[in-house]
Amino acid sequence: MVKNEGNELAFVVLATIGLIGVFIEDILLIVVPISLIIISGNFIREEGNLFKIIGGREKLKEIVNFATTLIFLVVLVSFAGLAVDIYVISVLLIGYRYIIERISTLSDFSSVAKVVGFIIGAWFLGIFSQIILIMNGMEIVTSRAILFTFIGGLTAALLRDKSMRIGRNKSMICISLFLWLLGNTESIYIEIDPLKLVTIIGSIGVLGYFAWKMNIATVTGLLMGLIFSLVVIIFGGIGWFLVIVAFFGGGSLAAQIGYEKKIKRGSAQDNGGLREAKNVLANGLIAVLCVLGFAMGSDFIIPREMFVFAFGGAVSAAMADTISSEIGLLFRNPRLITTLKMVEYGTNGGVTFHGTFAGILGAVLIAGVMEVFVGVGILGIVVIVFGGFFGMMMDSLLGATVEDKFMSNEGVNFMSTVTGAICGVYGAVLFGLVI
Repeated sequence: MVKNEGNELAFVVLATIGLIGVFIEDILLIVVPISLIIISGNFIREEGNLFKIIGGREKLKEIVNFATTLIFLVVLVSFAGLAVDIYVISVLLIGYRYIIERISTLSDFSSVAKVVGFIIGAWFLGIFSQIILIMNGMEIVTSRAILFTFIGGLTAALLRDKSMRIGRNKSMICISLFLWLLGNTESIYIEIDPLKLVTIIGSIGVLGYFAWKMNIATVTGLLMGLIFSLVVIIFGGIGWFLVIVAFFGGGSLAAQIGYEKKIKRGSAQDNGGLREAKNVLANGLIAVLCVLGFAMGSDFIIPREMFVFAFGGAVSAAMADTISSEIGLLFRNPRLITTLKMVEYGTNGGVTFHGTFAGILGAVLIAGVMEVFVGVGILGIVVIVFGGFFGMMMDSLLGATVEDKFMSNEGVNFMSTVTGAICGVYGAVLFGLVI
């Protein structure tokens, strides 16, 4: 316990040094020399009380990596335009993680209640840092502080889970770059009343809790889903968010249809069909990037409308692939898409007429939701279904040729959404929906 505390306190001290540099307005002069001294400790002999307190060479290596990352972020702040408030949030959430865990009495991630405790603790710590920055004379929009600290806390909680297998240094970089990306969009969150923003966050949290309670997602899937949902609803709007809800709801429902029959055939999804973080990431990343591309607006040469159809094509492809796979598993005589020879149930790249037809209906559903809540027109519906169909076909083709050899199932799903997005854009240009 002493070794662990010594190791954790070292991160707290380093993070504090990183913050002091901000408050005295000479971040390079404070952080870089001290971090370099810490890094040089990696070359000393493994003896003395230092190693005993820290916990050995491996623990020291973690601290050295953290110090190196601090220098990297300081360089981004000083020369690349990384916002100071994002730097502070990232350093606090990762460097002070031990304090957050102690405050929230977090001992493991087996309980959603403990994860919620971590997120709340992280959020209050982040807000506290923003208040200090404001007192130090920095102008920060209240809604930005609320949104960024909450998304940062969710991301820190997600990356804290052992299943993600990511160290502190990479976690800090991920949070910084992610918030930096969000900060480069048109400042939609500036126009949102802080109370309304908190209400949105609370509503999404409640929906996420029920998704976990109904065995739709694991804890990590819940966290990733909350991050994506919050980004979509803030930077895209309620209509875009409802499209995402339609996909995850429809896909989860399809996974439960005939589940006992799928188990008997040995073709049921792992983990009871629950969405894990990697599943949410593979199926939702392209859609979220399209939302951010749309929000960046005039910063892109690409017309904003293209991102609408790319988004629709990506979600449509994910829906078509999920529905076709889940429904196709209930019918006999699947055939390999590359040879049309009959294969066993659950074979990668195996397709059935019923599954393919169900997948097309899933694409039609997403296109319909897009028309109702976003407004894409009749030709837009055709384009989105077109993207969903070809994305579904790409999934089957990759499944038959490279899955489990060169690419994981999540990689195949990701490429399916990429194909759907590209086909959505191509169709929109072909029909003259964008110029």
